[in-house]
Amino acid sequence: MKVRLLPAIAVAFILGLIFGCSGDRGAPEPAVSPPVEVDLSAADPDAAEKLRELFLRAAEAPENATHRGELGMAYAINGYQIAAMNSYDQAAELDPTDPRWNYLLALARAHSGDLEGALAAMQVSIDLDPSYLSSHLYRGHWMLDLGDAPEAERAFQIALEMDPDNRAGLLGLARAMYRLGRNEEVIEMLEAATADRPGDGFLFHLLGTAYRFQGEFEKAERALAKGKADTKALRWEDPWSEDKMKFMAGYGADMLQAETFLLSGRGPEAIAVLESLRMRRPDDLQMLNNLSVAYRRAGKEEESFEVLESGVEIHPEYFPFHMNLATAYEQRDDFDRALEHLDRVIELNPSLGMAYQRKGLILIGQERLEEALAAYEAALSYESGNAMNFLYAGTIATELGQCGRAIRWLETATRMQPELVPAFIALGECRARVGDFVGAELALDRAAEIAPGLESLAATRDLVAELESQQP
Repeated sequence: MKVRLLPAIAVAFILGLIFGCSGDRGAPEPAVSPPVEVDLSAADPDAAEKLRELFLRAAEAPENATHRGELGMAYAINGYQIAAMNSYDQAAELDPTDPRWNYLLALARAHSGDLEGALAAMQVSIDLDPSYLSSHLYRGHWMLDLGDAPEAERAFQIALEMDPDNRAGLLGLARAMYRLGRNEEVIEMLEAATADRPGDGFLFHLLGTAYRFQGEFEKAERALAKGKADTKALRWEDPWSEDKMKFMAGYGADMLQAETFLLSGRGPEAIAVLESLRMRRPDDLQMLNNLSVAYRRAGKEEESFEVLESGVEIHPEYFPFHMNLATAYEQRDDFDRALEHLDRVIELNPSLGMAYQRKGLILIGQERLEEALAAYEAALSYESGNAMNFLYAGTIATELGQCGRAIRWLETATRMQPELVPAFIALGECRARVGDFVGAELALDRAAEIAPGLESLAATRDLVAELESQQP
């Protein structure tokens, strides 16, 4: 019996599909399942022709791993991500010595939101070929997304040993070191990088941001004046992935053109192409996601909102739509609806620390502090490498009078990020509230060393003096 798959596009969360295809029943039984076949009845004619040709080639040579892997590449680049992942799995089974198939499988899993699965496949690829730079860069960024800053740092260090000038590696290492509370090292590294490349606006942008976190605002202003937040600077050469481009046709080729316009800041052109694609495939997830971004960047908030609402109705299990809708509702001051979508994100992706952080911030604004603290405690369980989570948890606990817990969290925050002024100020208040006035003064003195003259620091000193005067 032949089971055909409906088209699936980049980043879709579609579960429970069973793959199969027809084949020559007289042919020898292949080592793996027959090639994955998809329903191309709604596909662009050019893409359908290309995919049928590659499917037949794979079916005629069932033991050929390259044919199976290239079929997966064609599926991926033309928007059939689930079929692509299954094809990569088959190629890796046919030739377990080729690192490309697990590498491409890792990218496809990451696009679908499965970072743990992506890391598992990427590790297999790295074990087979540790010399491919892009593998370490992706691994580092995914580790950061999962909150494992030490492992991310190791991945980026490996990447920079291979290519010391790699911008994506520099950014990733800076992010990892910052998460580990080593902002001074971040500044030292970026100062050296900008000295070597004085015309690199992207590195100056990173350096200015690091200065700002350090409280060195004059240096930050000078660096940011030379800086530029260039998203193209974060891209890197990736021949294994770029090989997919030769299999693009029809709708997929137009999607690539739209994404190229979007990345290069040519918003009106991107919108024109994406609107035409919407006429052809109104349910396409990748198109809807890109169109909502294009509208938002063009200042067309209502149009972007409409696309997100449509997208989440068609693809209710695609958590980025819910995350973006939460942001849209926040901007409309509809915080209850924002929380509904964040709760849906958490239901779909319970290890996403960012969702708990966003939820906690909204709850703080609504003065629902106990619920906000619960959200940050959840964030800590998934992103224990983020000092800001400890800071917010400690600050909220202080407000709730839970200074024992607050002190532990705030001390952790200051160890992770020794220049985190708000943590020292909150720690000073909390220590005073439990009667440790010496510890309170030490914490506040440290805050004054980093950023003297802050109004919040002066107010906390007054509070500490008042609490001390009330002692018997």
